[in-house]
Amino acid sequence: MDYKVRADNLRKPELLWELKLRGIPVDDTSTAEKMKAALRPLIRLERRNKSLSYPDYTSVFDDETRYIQDCVTEITILMNSFTGSKAEIKFECLQS
Repeated sequence: MDYKVRADNLRKPELLWELKLRGIPVDDTSTAEKMKAALRPLIRLERRNKSLSYPDYTSVFDDETRYIQDCVTEITILMNSFTGSKAEIKFECLQS
């Protein structure tokens, strides 16, 4: 993987995607904590060994695009709802 992933920052849908991408069988009944625990060692291994390869992952482009658009909409709504000094801290967290 060419991008940095932090398992602790991911929500359940992102965890499902990251694990499926790596060929790890998971389903909606898995808890986010169990998925994070499964993903962390894989990420550490990927950082050490850049030549790792995973099975081909087939995805439906329209489904992926729709999910990304939904996430952007959700983040935009959150950013627009912030007010006051506390909002600045939350906005900074969303930007990072």
